[in-house]
This record gives sequence, structure tokens and C-alpha cells, in this order.
Amino acid sequence: MSGDRNAPGRNRSHYQGLMDACAALNSCDLTVRDNIPESVGAAKKEVTALVRNGIDTVFLLNSTHAADVEELAEQYPNVRFFFVGLYSRDKGKVREYSVRDYEPRYLAGMLAGLRTKTNRIGYVAPYSASGINRGINAFALGVKKVNPAAEVLLTFTGSLSNKDKEEQAVRALKIARADVLAYHQDDKTVATAAERLSMYFISLHETYKELGRCVGAIKMNWEKAYSEMLKSENAATDNVIIWPGMVENMIDFELVKSKLNHREIAA
Repeated sequence: MSGDRNAPGRNRSHYQGLMDACAALNSCDLTVRDNIPESVGAAKKEVTALVRNGIDTVFLLNSTHAADVEELAEQYPNVRFFFVGLYSRDKGKVREYSVRDYEPRYLAGMLAGLRTKTNRIGYVAPYSASGINRGINAFALGVKKVNPAAEVLLTFTGSLSNKDKEEQAVRALKIARADVLAYHQDDKTVATAAERLSMYFISLHETYKELGRCVGAIKMNWEKAYSEMLKSENAATDNVIIWPGMVENMIDFELVKSKLNHREIAA
């Protein structure tokens, strides 16, 4: 992974999920390499060393390492390579995996539409990409379902993890009178900035119950996802795309009910 395994948000949720899955199986030894630079070629050296030391299954969590995965998968056909993301490219021996986050994002949009008092709702995203856009659109549809008068103010930061840009985005949304926001970023920067500016927010990856303005969270069940990938026979075949959602209990929308009124909970 490109970030710190213990960093709150995406990195920690993946790490804990995979660690718990390996522990439950009693047949997996987990080796983690974190803080790998986000550049093409950076992962190749690390992964090659792992494979030469007997690793037979590799998960890569950053899209910038996709080219490394394709090359290494051809070089080591007996190693299973899994890559986070759905890019619809022919990667040969590489298996793609993700979760249908647009499903709970629709519910998150409904909550935001009910919670706002200004009818201006913020959304902080890294950039325009198919998976990210699906979530943005689903969120906006959820808002409009319950509050046609509300508008979603979208801002891009240019990266999945850029603390300065994320802080700036939240401040700009506050100035624009947004009083509720959601986001698609790796860590908790947006959440803490929203808390500091007295804005309600819907978090991603973790609930952050220590922050009083969190009203809900989109959470992935990575333990179950990783466990099923590690055990599955089908996951060993070429060009497999693994894309479960709420029906498979791989992702959910968790409400912080103590912060919500009866209408918000009922909706």
C-alpha cells in the first residue's frame, strides 16, 4: 500500500480487514509493505522480493502500481495478484476487486438531503473517474430523492490524499454555505476539517465516533471480502472481476443514530 498501514481511513481499514481474514483462516502468514511511493515502478522491487521469498498471493492497493502488476503477473504465473480497482483492461493474470460503494452512497445522499438546513451540500472528491463518478451520481440522486430543492456542490482535490487541498476544499464549501458534506478521500482530513468548522459529515471507511458531527459512515467489510478471495477457487482464474455490494454484506451504511432525528432514521 502507498500509505501507512495504521493511518485512519482507507489504509487502516484494508490492513485490519486483511489481517483479521488471515488470522481467521489460520493458514495465512501476512507480510505488509506500506508507504510505497505513488509512482510507476515503485512497487516492482518490493513485490519481486516478496515473491522470491515465497509469497504466493499479492494484494496491491494503489492504481499507480497497475503497470507493475501486469508485468509481474506474466513473470510469475503461479502467484495470484489482486488489484484494487475496476479498470476493464485485459490484465491477463491479474484479478480486479472492489465493492459497490455507490449503493450506500445513495443512502448517504438521502441522509444529507434530510439533514441540510441551507439546501447546500458539499462533496469532496479526488478527481473524475468512473468509480468515483458513480458514487457522486448516486449521492446526488439520493439527495434529490428526499430534497429536490437541495444542490450538491462538488469540488476536486486532484489526489486521494492531499491534506492541504482537502482542508481548502472544506473551507470553500463552508464559505459557500454548505452545512453537510460527504467525501471520497483516503484519510480523515475532510472529517476533522468538517468537525472543526461545525459541519455535519458522512464519513468513509470508519465512523470516527470521537468526532461529534459524524452522522453516518460508509464502511467496507474488508475482512469478509479478503477472506472470500483467499478461499475462493474462482479467484484463481484469469481476468476475474470481484465486485460485491450490500446484498453480499461487503459494504454498508452505518447511521450514528444518537445524532439523528426520527425522520432521518426512518428514511
